[in-house]
Amino acid sequence: MNHPLDRKTDISKAAILWRKNPNAIFEFHMKKAAYSQRTMQAYRPHFARFAGWLNKTGLSVHKVSTDDITCYVDSLANTRFGTPTEILRCLSVLGLAFKFLDANPNPALVARKQLHDQIDEKARFEYLPSLASNDVNAILTAIRSGIDDPSWHRCRDHAIVAVMLYAGLTFPDTRRLKINDIVDSCVNSDNDGALVLKLKVGLTDAKPYQTILRPHGVKALRHWLSVRANSPIESEFVFHSANGRALTEENVFAIVSEVLDLVGIITPHQHRKFILRNTFAIRECRWGTPQSEIASSLGISLQEAERYQAVAARQIGNQE
Repeated sequence: MNHPLDRKTDISKAAILWRKNPNAIFEFHMKKAAYSQRTMQAYRPHFARFAGWLNKTGLSVHKVSTDDITCYVDSLANTRFGTPTEILRCLSVLGLAFKFLDANPNPALVARKQLHDQIDEKARFEYLPSLASNDVNAILTAIRSGIDDPSWHRCRDHAIVAVMLYAGLTFPDTRRLKINDIVDSCVNSDNDGALVLKLKVGLTDAKPYQTILRPHGVKALRHWLSVRANSPIESEFVFHSANGRALTEENVFAIVSEVLDLVGIITPHQHRKFILRNTFAIRECRWGTPQSEIASSLGISLQEAERYQAVAARQIGNQE
């Protein structure tokens, strides 16, 4: 027996059924299209929110226009659904919904095409997930506790987070960092002097670059190096596994996630890969570090560094 809202159903009848139970209808078609549970979980809140918006505004689903979709997208501003990633996800799921209704033209897909450049621009110059100051302080407290922790793995893990937060290292740079990539430029004995990290693989190209590890990161890395020096495990890598091999990116991701969870920082899974690097860059911008120096420290172009400058400027403006 066919579902009451299959592709042969009259559009007016479809609209009536939609109004009665839009979520159940959408669930049926998502399962019928064999989408994974993970995809359905990501799409479900977007569809439910849109169905609620339709009900609130009194719009009939078969009369929704591209302008209506654009208006709905505008209503997502200042909500967790208003980020570029979530907006594109929203338009994709609405595109599916109107496809199920045989809408032609499909208002959601038309809107997505019209808004694509605008959303892409917003993603480049506004949306870069980073940590708030209180979150950074919580991580710093954890890093300091790691210095006092006799556990080999805990000491290493906190040092990993420290160099990513206070030097802006990427996951690949962190896992590939070797002992001979560290230049000790400290001439003092207070352990706060600079450590220069020579990185052979940048985020956007293969050109080698250097960055200076900031003081809080220096303390954590120095402590780890002293613990590492007394370990029977031999490895060329700064952060190695128990068998001396380089960590994988999955290992580094798990370590960062564990530390974030440990200090109670709730952030979406997909943001965790770059959130420490973004935080480092944005804080440097807010402290007045020249854009050229930030680009050099991160191994990126000046154009890419503009993204961080734009976010930092917006954050400062929101506080004034």
